[in-house]
Amino acid sequence: MQNKYLKWFSIVVWIGVPVNLYFAFPAFFVPNFLIDSLDLTDDFKTVWLRNAGLLIFIVTAYHILAAVHPARYVAVGWMVVGGRLVAAVYWLIVVADWWETSTNPDAFIPFLIGDLAFGGISGVLLYLGMRQERRQAESQQ
Repeated sequence: MQNKYLKWFSIVVWIGVPVNLYFAFPAFFVPNFLIDSLDLTDDFKTVWLRNAGLLIFIVTAYHILAAVHPARYVAVGWMVVGGRLVAAVYWLIVVADWWETSTNPDAFIPFLIGDLAFGGISGVLLYLGMRQERRQAESQQ
């Protein structure tokens, strides 16, 4: 990489990845450990919901990149598709109440349907679109 600013940008972003994961893994896999470690009470429920909303804003920025120029940002497009499908699996677990974390698991069915539909449809469309892009590129050579 020739650009020193982009090199340092990359380094800083990579340093931030384990910092995020240090919070994300226990928050997702053992949330009670995190709640106990931080000594959180019921008063902090809105903090977590607002944090989730903020994270959705951030993730949505990547959706915009993929939507603006899917052929240029193919990897981002596949991450968007994968993210939707992983979210659908998560909502399936919540709806099936496998973790017994909700008193009303049926309330999350629309999230399951939405992520599964967006992930499946966009995945098929991205696959077909990129296949057509490759064919056009090959025919121009």
